[in-house]
Amino acid sequence: MARVTSLYSRLDKDATAKNAAAVLEDYQHRKMRVERWGNLSLQSPQITGMPRSESYGNKAEERITDTADDKVYLKTCEETLARITEPTYHGILKYTYFVPLKSNADIMERVHLSHSAFYEARKEALVAFAGWWLPIQTSELMVYR
Repeated sequence: MARVTSLYSRLDKDATAKNAAAVLEDYQHRKMRVERWGNLSLQSPQITGMPRSESYGNKAEERITDTADDKVYLKTCEETLARITEPTYHGILKYTYFVPLKSNADIMERVHLSHSAFYEARKEALVAFAGWWLPIQTSELMVYR
């Protein structure tokens, strides 16, 4: 009789959690960048008649496209978090990456977990996030052996 191995059993949880953490660690940086550059608009060039060196690229346009990319990234992260229905996992991810608390001890207290249970639950929460993640700008987060 042939043994059937499910796809989940071949999942490398450590590598998957690491990939999800890498995606989420960029959330706050991109959020601040969108808040700072959110109201940019294209403007007509100014002709002053003064000599200047050639510039390559359009910095304003690059900022606008970067901001648009960041907005898509933020929305995707927030929608992925919203899909996680397990309250402990949702709370761990929310208070670690989206609304960061000062320390892991504060997060443990907020989600009512002991020290040892917290780190295992955080890994599982990251795996759950990776499972719901829709690859927009990054590759698939799930890693299989």
